[in-house]
Amino acid sequence: MRVLLSASLLCAVHASIYISANDSSIYYSPYGWHVNGTSATTMNTGSYFRILFSGKQVNLTFDVSQMVDITSEIYFRVDNGPMTPSLVLSNVYIPVSSNLSQGDVPFHYLEVMVKSMTETRNRWSNGISTRVVFTGLLLDNGSEVTNVVPKAVNILIYGDSITEGVLCAGGSQKFDTDHNDVSLRFPSPQSELFFLTLAHPPFFFTA
Repeated sequence: MRVLLSASLLCAVHASIYISANDSSIYYSPYGWHVNGTSATTMNTGSYFRILFSGKQVNLTFDVSQMVDITSEIYFRVDNGPMTPSLVLSNVYIPVSSNLSQGDVPFHYLEVMVKSMTETRNRWSNGISTRVVFTGLLLDNGSEVTNVVPKAVNILIYGDSITEGVLCAGGSQKFDTDHNDVSLRFPSPQSELFFLTLAHPPFFFTA
């Protein structure tokens, strides 16, 4: 899976609209991100961000200069499309299907969530680590962005490997990032079922 994802998501995007990671239109999951003038950083699987945008394509940009050799993974989805996995690459290209949104809605909905990080490398200390460092979005010329309205109820969930989805996708894969999947953990389905905003800072230590 990792090789195929790396090849298929390295498409170049010729865009002239850049939305930086600290743009006020981006909604970050509570307590999961450190946002400064150049980037938004998380060490937590399950952390996510959401934004509404117009246009036909979007390119996620990440700073991977300090990424460990077992690359962390994300999910992304547009509108009601499926959660699509990707490695955290310097550029992740996301095509936008024109039939996903209602005809009278000028914006697409984008959600990006951290799917998994390896349990065998540094996460908590400075330097080379599993952290995801998001730097911004590249959009089509003339595109616009606006805020996602958060859900009415916020719940903060603390957990370990159970809430992080360790081994939820099997155990035979070469990389633990491929058999760990935070979307299969207990809290994720509950957030959709009960219309909750979920924040998930896990307690999980380097093996």
